[in-house]
Amino acid sequence: MLTTMWHDGAGFHWWFPLIPLAWFVVFWLFVWFVARRFWWRGQGRWQSSAEDALGKRYVDGEIDEQEYRARLAVLRETRGR
Repeated sequence: MLTTMWHDGAGFHWWFPLIPLAWFVVFWLFVWFVARRFWWRGQGRWQSSAEDALGKRYVDGEIDEQEYRARLAVLRETRGR
């Protein structure tokens, strides 16, 4: 009976042990996609989001052009550090 289990006929197929591995790969691909799409999205973008916020304050009239340019220079200077 053991020999028929590994036969390509009606018994146990050779690829059956690979099914859990395939599900494991599918699971980790899903986790990687979700992490890349949502969790890692904000990393490394704090300067541009700060620039966006500064631009919004300038457009809304909360700060004048001189203050906008001074703060923008500070943001861009600290980006290189």
